[in-house]
Amino acid sequence: MAGIGFRLREMAQRKTFAEWLKLYTYSAVIFSGPWLISIMGLAALSLFAMPSMQDREVHVFTVTIVYVYCFSLIATGALQLVVTRYVSDQFYMRNPDSVVPTFVGALVVTVLFQTVTGALALFFADLSFLYKMTALGLYVTVSVVWVEMLFLSAAKDYSGIVLAFALGYLTSFLLSQLLSAFFGLDGLAMGFLVGQVLLMVLLMHRVFAEYRFGHGFDFEFLTYFKIYPSLAIAGLAYNTAIWIDKILFWYSGSGSVIHSYFRTHFPYDSAMFIAYVTILPTLAIFLLRIETDFYLRYKNYYGTILQKAPLALILQRKAEMLDVLRQALGTVLIWQGAVTTGIFLLMPFLVSLMGIDPADTPVFRVAVIGAFFHGGLLILLILILYFDFRGSAVFVSLLFLTSNAVFTLITLRLGPAFYGFGYLGACLLTLVAGLLIFRNRIRNLEYLTFMRQPVG
Repeated sequence: MAGIGFRLREMAQRKTFAEWLKLYTYSAVIFSGPWLISIMGLAALSLFAMPSMQDREVHVFTVTIVYVYCFSLIATGALQLVVTRYVSDQFYMRNPDSVVPTFVGALVVTVLFQTVTGALALFFADLSFLYKMTALGLYVTVSVVWVEMLFLSAAKDYSGIVLAFALGYLTSFLLSQLLSAFFGLDGLAMGFLVGQVLLMVLLMHRVFAEYRFGHGFDFEFLTYFKIYPSLAIAGLAYNTAIWIDKILFWYSGSGSVIHSYFRTHFPYDSAMFIAYVTILPTLAIFLLRIETDFYLRYKNYYGTILQKAPLALILQRKAEMLDVLRQALGTVLIWQGAVTTGIFLLMPFLVSLMGIDPADTPVFRVAVIGAFFHGGLLILLILILYFDFRGSAVFVSLLFLTSNAVFTLITLRLGPAFYGFGYLGACLLTLVAGLLIFRNRIRNLEYLTFMRQPVG
């Protein structure tokens, strides 16, 4: 929606250290949402609350949280880009009153679908009824948070959003620590759920406070699945691609059974999560640059087309836009290259600091390099969607999904020495293919822009 830049651009112009620190904090939270803070929450719980519990209960709870985030993200993947496009169009048509009804409609669809699918999945799990209900509540709540963040990406009150996440996860941490001492695994899950519900309610309040309240609910956005099926496919394929290698590892011969059909894989899971954290600061920097500096040039370029300016001026605006884009990508490459190199070199020390067997260091190093390319791929997808190259987005997402699945299966057959190389290879292959496609589209941008317009 190019929404974050509308609100952050004024802060960027102040150019004080405090304002820039706020900018990057807001960008990181909005970019990663509950995923990043959930990792921090789990880390805090593992240090303070979980040591008092049995190892089996700790593992069941941890895997439950991972499954909740995995499948809630996949299940809402088809909805995310479609809803974003619909809301964007409503803003463009100066119809902001439809935002809240659309939000309510999206929540109704999400809650109904996730409740049914989550209940069916948990029905066969060999867990207590209370824990099943808590896990189901957590699954639905996190899914709602994903939807809320779609609408809050263009909100003004970023401090309120950050505060909501802080209060929600602080509550999850404190109540989990308290209730686990009395009720064990059930108490741990219930405490975590209460904090997530608080987060969901606070974010919902922000949505209603941000946009003009419209009456009832609106399911008109569902028609966009027919108008823009490519967006639904791209969103679902990309979100599935993120997790497909983990799922294959979980249910491989080297995966570990935690309880019932809940499985995990060590050290692959830990390596991937740590690798993802290493790219979040750089992605926040890019998000800020692309939504502030680049967006202005992007808007100027298409503005000259709408004003029927001469071709020479259109090409000049295009050159200015691409120059800013190259600068932003160069900044990201330098920063992320430095971070990835540093983490790669320090990995033996970091692994020992976390109490992990030094023999697992290669997996963590491969994961960090793979995440470097994954960050580039995510940036590329954002740019592809910026220019509305929907067919290219579908191809890149499906290529990432297919290659990650195939390469991961190959590395599983080759053995532990090759763990992580499937993910790395899939990210690299998809990034290179995507760059070639994007370069071709940008080279022919004027042709594509005019030829996609209606003839009448």
